[in-house]
Amino acid sequence: MDAPISHGQFTEGAAAHVEFSVDAGKMTVRADEKTSAKDRAKVQETMQTAVLESKKYPEIRFRSTTVTPNGGQAWKVTGPLTLHGVSKVVLVEVRRDGETYTGSARLKQSDFVSAQALETSLRRALAR
Repeated sequence: MDAPISHGQFTEGAAAHVEFSVDAGKMTVRADEKTSAKDRAKVQETMQTAVLESKKYPEIRFRSTTVTPNGGQAWKVTGPLTLHGVSKVVLVEVRRDGETYTGSARLKQSDFVSAQALETSLRRALAR
């Protein structure tokens, strides 16, 4: 999945801080190359309408509570991630490459969207 940052800030040093926002409507699925264009479009639409509900929850936000150096130009960053109207503390591993910062985190979908709500939304999306 690609999640382009619409706003972000990373401050290094003693008062290190990370903050960013993602426009949920601009997130895209990295589908398997073997998937047809039609199926990729359906997966993308389902993610936007049924999983993220990006019109109802247009912004995904993260704000650090701790930033710990992790060797060289890397940090372990912890803080609340707000996605689909739910906030959970997550760990983001951040690396600096020149002037660019990249981060990754593993999320469990069920932490942010209940199974029942997801099933209902998927049924609606697939019925279209």
